[in-house]
Amino acid sequence: MILVVFMHVDGRHYAHIAGDGAIATFWDTATSFARPVRMPLFFLISGLLAADAIKKKWKDILFNRVFSLLYIYILWTVILAAHSIFVRYLMYPGFDIWESIISSGMSLLWPHAMWFIYALLLYFFVARYLRSTPLFVSLTGAAVLSAASEWLPEPTAPYLARGLLYYLIGAYLPSMVGGVMKRANLLNAVTFGLLFISACALIYFVGKDFFGIWLPAGLIGIIFVLMCSKMLTTTRISDALQLIGRTTLPIFLLHTVIILDLNYIMFVLAKDITNNLMSSYLIKAIYPVIINILIIGVILGVHRLALGVGAQWLFKMPQGLFKSAVASNKLKQA
Repeated sequence: MILVVFMHVDGRHYAHIAGDGAIATFWDTATSFARPVRMPLFFLISGLLAADAIKKKWKDILFNRVFSLLYIYILWTVILAAHSIFVRYLMYPGFDIWESIISSGMSLLWPHAMWFIYALLLYFFVARYLRSTPLFVSLTGAAVLSAASEWLPEPTAPYLARGLLYYLIGAYLPSMVGGVMKRANLLNAVTFGLLFISACALIYFVGKDFFGIWLPAGLIGIIFVLMCSKMLTTTRISDALQLIGRTTLPIFLLHTVIILDLNYIMFVLAKDITNNLMSSYLIKAIYPVIINILIIGVILGVHRLALGVGAQWLFKMPQGLFKSAVASNKLKQA
């Protein structure tokens, strides 16, 4: 989750104020190296969490695995679109509100900002219906789809195609994932870290559109990150990382909101202050890290506040709403 926030901080905020130079290039390169593992890791963990659910009856999983995700998808597509339109209207004179509203409405059918929720729904159905298929066939098909992902039309299709393999690995092979973490030690972590850097360098030199070029970096990178995560459980930052892990959904939903608000503040309201800050090499060097920490900290606080004032409905479908929908459907059938 930290890697995802870092990516958006760099691409949607920092790159617009840092300008050119060695420091900006360093952070852009660091973000690019994390690309092969960011979302694959998220979907692997999501698959692990769904490993038991794909075996259960529909009536036992409809609320948590289907309707809750649909609820979040629709609710936050509307919230993010409304917020984006409002802030962009403030930032850009002559901004076409109606065109943006139409585009946002279309994103309900073909996702953009909320594509990862759409993917979780899609992957769950696929994993459930393929569970009786031979494992080799399922994973080979998903691997081929992932390998060809860069050939698919932008912006969402490549990500949807690439993530399925990792979700299926998590859902079908949870014991294998656990086995990787059991083998975590410094030597193995360093070894897989070097292999991951080599695989990323291969993408750079061969080109991102080459068939299957993302697979080695994705698979090796996941092993590297899993081992690092296991080793970090014995350190002082373990509790903080676990808290972030438990708050993954709110961070996913809210971090782009905060980044867009920050853009308005830094680009419009405090433009001179921003220019002065970026004139300092030290501030320019540590700025992405500081902003990343601040954004996650603010989201953790907002989430806690929302739960405290009874606004859980922002992050989870109310049980009563689901029961009302079921009761209404039964009434229509009667």
